[in-house]
Amino acid sequence: VDEPWGIVHESGVRLMTEFSPVPTRPFSTVFFTGYAGFEGQSAYWHSLIDTALAGEPVPELRRLDDGDGRPACWRNGRFFAYVDHAPRFAWHTPEYLAEQRRVLTPSEYLRVWENRRARSADAFCTPERWDSLFDPALDGLREGDERALVLAADAGTKFDCSALVGCAWNEARQRVEALFCRIWQPRPGEPLRLTETLGPEIVRLWRAYRVVNVLFDPYQMAAIAEMCRRAGVRMTEFPQTSQRTQADTRLHQALWGGGLAHTGDRLLREHVLHAQAHAGDRGLRISKGLSSAHVDGAVALSMAAWGAAAQLGGRALPVRAAPNMFFGG
Repeated sequence: VDEPWGIVHESGVRLMTEFSPVPTRPFSTVFFTGYAGFEGQSAYWHSLIDTALAGEPVPELRRLDDGDGRPACWRNGRFFAYVDHAPRFAWHTPEYLAEQRRVLTPSEYLRVWENRRARSADAFCTPERWDSLFDPALDGLREGDERALVLAADAGTKFDCSALVGCAWNEARQRVEALFCRIWQPRPGEPLRLTETLGPEIVRLWRAYRVVNVLFDPYQMAAIAEMCRRAGVRMTEFPQTSQRTQADTRLHQALWGGGLAHTGDRLLREHVLHAQAHAGDRGLRISKGLSSAHVDGAVALSMAAWGAAAQLGGRALPVRAAPNMFFGG
């Protein structure tokens, strides 16, 4: 059973009961291998590990430590566990691990490369990382701009902001470029009127620039989408399910892998830095760290960056990964 930390639903736990060892068969064994998993989610996997660690170290294997000075091999009755936190392979060089630490969130690095139980949420992007992606030579939208653009909208009314972000694809530099951002914040007791803010701005940009598509979260935006379509705007629903998870995951990789540049918009920076990377069994998802935090700009950036890479660049979001030394250059 590979990666049993992902067994988080009752149906999966029930399936595992079908793999119980049979005592009448010689060497009947169930073999599990995987990372440590997530606190509060990987309960089944953690219960197996904790059962073995509640036993005793295997005397014949005490020479093997787990990287923290404790035995790596444990047994409890018929349970055996090898738990390790140290890099063992020749390609686990300091340079390679340093690159992985740079492109992953702190919790994800500890989970994948040190085999430690991790929190399910972490900062989506640090201030230092976001600021390093600022390109002073990158111009925002200007009059007569001929760069093709994908817009994405994330709408709110009473409490959340509404955000509109535009991204282009730079073929020469193989990166997504965030060229436009506008965010509307509702006043206390005065809901946003999307028909007077977000909707007209989408139509204005469509008429003034080379906008090829507008992606939108259908929640709260059905009427606005219809208004924009009547004005000739190409509007495309962006499902807030698995497709959003894919987009958020790839945006995170692009941010940490250097596949995105921006113009230094202050409000977009604020929303991105408010965002948490919530890890699930299918990837990362942007979430709020605090209920009062606004992340609508980050959500719109995720959809726009995905659209620009896919529709303008013909590919997924670019990631500049470190070479894997295991494959030898």
